[in-house]
Amino acid sequence: MNYTNLKGIFELGRLITEDSKNPYLHLAYKYKKNNYRVITSGELFIRGKGLYIPDFITAFMSYNNEALMIANIIDEKVISILFRSLGPNKEFAKLGTTKATFYGFGDLDDNFRFGTPILLVEGHLDRDVMKEIYPNTLGIMTNHLSKVQVEILKNLTNKFILMLDNDEAGRDGIRTTKYQLQGCKIAEIQHDSYLKDAGDLMKLDIENHRKFEEVVDNYKLQIALY
Repeated sequence: MNYTNLKGIFELGRLITEDSKNPYLHLAYKYKKNNYRVITSGELFIRGKGLYIPDFITAFMSYNNEALMIANIIDEKVISILFRSLGPNKEFAKLGTTKATFYGFGDLDDNFRFGTPILLVEGHLDRDVMKEIYPNTLGIMTNHLSKVQVEILKNLTNKFILMLDNDEAGRDGIRTTKYQLQGCKIAEIQHDSYLKDAGDLMKLDIENHRKFEEVVDNYKLQIALY
């Protein structure tokens, strides 16, 4: 799958211009995320006739009919797209380069340099929520770093803030990540008891905006103290 083809598929989608109770769509609308787009199976199959669409994406869209596309963009190239269903099934499919990469790698702060702390979270929504709180946030897309990811990170900086999911898998991931990044300065964000992960902030924003602001202020303080 070449980058031109990936960009062509992504550009078939529509920007999110209305608010929603769906946390992903709410985030895209609230923060004007240009790398979030909605697409239907009809738009993909009819308007994308000249593009290469893998069979598993065709099957995914045929079954779900409508999906959110989240593009991972580096140097203006779409290197991968996450297709996430908008129905009750909560299914997803990944297209493009996803191994040994980070979501948000092409969106670090312009002033980033070695020694600047990087905040590590797990998923797409986690990363995009925390990006609004701390600009140098990366999604590792799992609860464990690969060897290649560790090497990339150690060449980027020597300071990290960990905020993996607030469950047993996430806590196990934090223990492993601390070992993998030993020799670096490492801090850990303490989750609010309301939330399983950073992405849950969007649900909180929809349901209780005042509490959302309190939690965001708490996370900002933790990061500032580091």
